[in-house]
Amino acid sequence: MIPSTSAAGLALRVTIPQEVLSLNLEAQNLAGSIPPSIGNLTDLTWIHLGINNFHGQIPQEMGRLRSLQYLNLSYNSFGGNIPTNISHCTQLSVLDLFSNEIIGVIPDQLSSLLNLNHLWISLNNLIGTIPGWIGNFSSLNSLRLSHNNFQGSIPNELGRLTALGKIRTCRESLVWTNRNIYV
Repeated sequence: MIPSTSAAGLALRVTIPQEVLSLNLEAQNLAGSIPPSIGNLTDLTWIHLGINNFHGQIPQEMGRLRSLQYLNLSYNSFGGNIPTNISHCTQLSVLDLFSNEIIGVIPDQLSSLLNLNHLWISLNNLIGTIPGWIGNFSSLNSLRLSHNNFQGSIPNELGRLTALGKIRTCRESLVWTNRNIYV
């Protein structure tokens, strides 16, 4: 059940059967927060809640979705940190948190997401350094990190991303010393 969700200003309750595989509520003018009970939908492989007005923190219970392959929460107002338990979603190929209000650092626990093809975390309020372990994502072909508050150097390990078509890191206080990839 997704409680207290509103569409066009109307409050509604949604009950979702546990065996659902895909949840696509993109651009439905929904508002509210994602309840922890989302973690009960353990058969989910695909979640697209982008372009809505969701807020609050992304629940740690998302980590119970072990079959999840696609997670798009872009263009909302999610805050707080990236939940470390998302690292349990080891089948994840797309993690899109683009354009939210997420704070903190990129958690090291995400280093277990070795199946990622797309990692989009631009337009948030992330801090710290870009972790070198991102260079272990051999299938990564799209990486967007721009418009955050990263510091330091772009890790040389990103040079191992041979499938990477584009990296966006503009507006950062970063230094790139590896000449194999052009920023």
